Amino acid sequence: MIEKVQWWIANRMQIHLDTDDDRVDNQGPGTEDEAYAKIEEVFGVYPVKRSYLPKDMVFSKVVIDEELQNARLYYKKGNEKWIYCTIWFQYRSASVGIDAEDGVIGQSQIDVSGNEIYIKKYNVENGKTRYQVEFEYQKAHYFVWCLGLTDQEVENFVKNLKFF
Repeated sequence: MIEKVQWWIANRMQIHLDTDDDRVDNQGPGTEDEAYAKIEEVFGVYPVKRSYLPKDMVFSKVVIDEELQNARLYYKKGNEKWIYCTIWFQYRSASVGIDAEDGVIGQSQIDVSGNEIYIKKYNVENGKTRYQVEFEYQKAHYFVWCLGLTDQEVENFVKNLKFF
């Protein structure tokens, strides 16, 4: 079952597609593809897609906020691993602020299909590692957060991004 809900929050309409149901094959047709199609329909830009997820990680949901001009895609593996991707579309003057209180323990830069991808690695209080991946593509700014993934899983995720 795919749940599609539209609601108003602070005078902004949000579209929420949720496939977070154990009875749903989250890798099946229509779930993640439907989210990408809706993002393209709303913002007129075909978003960068991922072609790799760590084993047993699945697409969970998308939230589209037309007023704030962003889309958020969620992927998870139980409560132990997750990926959260925010895409900010830049159709008018705006600013985006990201605050990270965890200590940076590493950073790198990778070129994927001619696009510079910046990765920061953070040490989180509970001993886990968190990653922030950032890049721009076709008038959109991408922030991807990963928790509970290994260095290799983050690298595979980044190196397998598909730019159209």
